[in-house]
Amino acid sequence: MSSFDQRSHRQTDGAVAMNHLGGNSRPMAGDIGTVLTLTVQNIARALRVARCSISLLSEDGSEVYLAATADGGPVQPAARFVLGRGVAGIVAQTGQPICIGETSTDERFVGLGGEVISSIMSAPLVSPGGVLGTVNVSSSLPNAFHEEDLRMLEVLAMQAGLTIHQARAYHEAASRRDELEEALHSIGYGIVFFDANAHPVFINPAARMMLGLDDRGAPVSLPLVLPSAHPLAVIAQEVIASEQQMTFDDVCWRSETRSVDRFFQVSASVVRKPFVGIAGVVAVLRETTSQKEIEQARSNFVSVVSHDMRTPLNSIKGFVDIILMGKTGPLNAVQKDFLGTVKAETTHLQELIDDLLEFTRLDSPRLSLDIQLVSVGQIIAEVLGRFDVLASEKGLVLSSQVSPDLPMIPADSLRLQQVLDNLVSNAIKFTPSGGLIDIGATELEAEVVVCVRDTGIGVAPEDQPRIFESFYQADRDASRVHRGFGLGLAICKNIVERHGGRIWVESELGNGSRFYFTLPKAASC
Repeated sequence: MSSFDQRSHRQTDGAVAMNHLGGNSRPMAGDIGTVLTLTVQNIARALRVARCSISLLSEDGSEVYLAATADGGPVQPAARFVLGRGVAGIVAQTGQPICIGETSTDERFVGLGGEVISSIMSAPLVSPGGVLGTVNVSSSLPNAFHEEDLRMLEVLAMQAGLTIHQARAYHEAASRRDELEEALHSIGYGIVFFDANAHPVFINPAARMMLGLDDRGAPVSLPLVLPSAHPLAVIAQEVIASEQQMTFDDVCWRSETRSVDRFFQVSASVVRKPFVGIAGVVAVLRETTSQKEIEQARSNFVSVVSHDMRTPLNSIKGFVDIILMGKTGPLNAVQKDFLGTVKAETTHLQELIDDLLEFTRLDSPRLSLDIQLVSVGQIIAEVLGRFDVLASEKGLVLSSQVSPDLPMIPADSLRLQQVLDNLVSNAIKFTPSGGLIDIGATELEAEVVVCVRDTGIGVAPEDQPRIFESFYQADRDASRVHRGFGLGLAICKNIVERHGGRIWVESELGNGSRFYFTLPKAASC
């Protein structure tokens, strides 16, 4: 066969090889070694040569090493070249192909022993990320390759580079997917994936246990074991509709395998894909049943102890009152003073117990609000009337600034009075004589904003983020004048949030405080 005929056949086979390498948009299956072997064998068949190999750049990019040969045999461990040395090293460094007809007279060629190589050509494996390595073709005959062969090799190498790049990306993605699946299966949190229609497509073992499902349910059966009416599916639908990350506390359901209610905190967010939009929802489940049981036990304990303490306290206070009235005989000044102290401390202890009981009631999920249309201005006037005498005795001025056109709002009147009572009482406690306490109320878009302002001692910056926490006290000194459990503001926060509002404080030490809370003009509870 003439050299022209050989080149014609090579061009035809090259076109077939290119189609085989690039015609399938999906990456080649198998491990990277298999992909390299198949690629180099396709190139060898296209060029009708026996000796063809692929060299790849090392991870640090300092050298190239022999990675695969057309005969599929083991590679030589010594077949490595520092970048810039040897034909493969030079091509990998420059990104330019090389064709050498007489290796014996070309200093660029560096032999490794073994097979006789008289002519060689090499082209770079180019990918979107740069040069991956080289494709090398050699022959024991001198001048075995021509310029057309080098151009064909360069084109085939370019296509091979894309194939290897895709295969690497595919296997890296598969490896990350396997690692992710392993992590999802071993993690202690429940993980549930939903598709864009809020149908569950994956439930990890932890979530299956939380949901009371066995591990035999295949993905196709998941909508059956987790129907659209299930609280989790409803959450997925809500998150898809809002397109936002959302957290749901105290999500409750009862599984078929357990006859008790189970509580969970569920954090869910949408999963987006480029050019697609929302692809689904991922929900993370954390069971809070044990925590709820502990909280309930604590609440029951506080309630029982508080109730049991009220009876003897009432008896003590009653007998002290009888003695102070002189029913048991005359009292001297010292006895009256001591009994007066006992009565005051008993009253204070009763107030603490009342706070504990109130906090326990408000902490119960069964508590409901008596929502009616109420006038915030009228409630403020009633609160000011109750505290007028106490404020005057301390030398304080009470005032109010209420917008005349303030609308009626849906709220529980008694609970709203309780919030203002706590805030005004605190203001009186912590405002020295000669100070001012003002209650303001105004309309702001969809809310009514109420502010209790005083000229008292203020709240330290480090205390402000925690001042509404249960049992937290800004004044932690053992000798503090105003004693309590630190529940007043926590009760205020609970009531305001149950109305769908917010509460916060703005204050500077020595410059008074401003306690704000909002109430929605439309019912949200």
